[in-house]
Amino acid sequence: MSHSEWWTKPELYQSLCKMFSVYPTIDVAANAENTKCTKFISKEQDALKCMWYDGTPNCVAFCNPPNNELKKYIKKAFMEWDQNNLTILMLVPTGVIARKYFESMWNIFREDSNKILIQPLFTRPIFLDHGVEPKFTAREDYMAILFKSRQ
Repeated sequence: MSHSEWWTKPELYQSLCKMFSVYPTIDVAANAENTKCTKFISKEQDALKCMWYDGTPNCVAFCNPPNNELKKYIKKAFMEWDQNNLTILMLVPTGVIARKYFESMWNIFREDSNKILIQPLFTRPIFLDHGVEPKFTAREDYMAILFKSRQ
């Protein structure tokens, strides 16, 4: 398995949902084995090319993007939030790629600071390797980002 295909542990997902009081209805970077939601967008369906809104009145998307496409997924999440008013819970590494991308969007984030919440995780998460817990944690620190819909 490549570095970009680690699965989110259910305990981490549930703690993030509880932390932000959101309960996603669609997992936008998943497959049938690792989805955290009833609905999901698979690699074959390509979440970068399709709309994330799942048709439910209170649609909330969850996204633990593949690290090799992180910048594209952050840009797509921002677009889905900005244009479609979608609530999105993302889990992203705090590494250089994420930091540089967020720095370029920081003015927009500041203007909508009550609608975009960024919460660092204070321990490095453990991701699953095809459902099996490895003996090590993630190589990077992670943060959760919540793009809150404007109601």
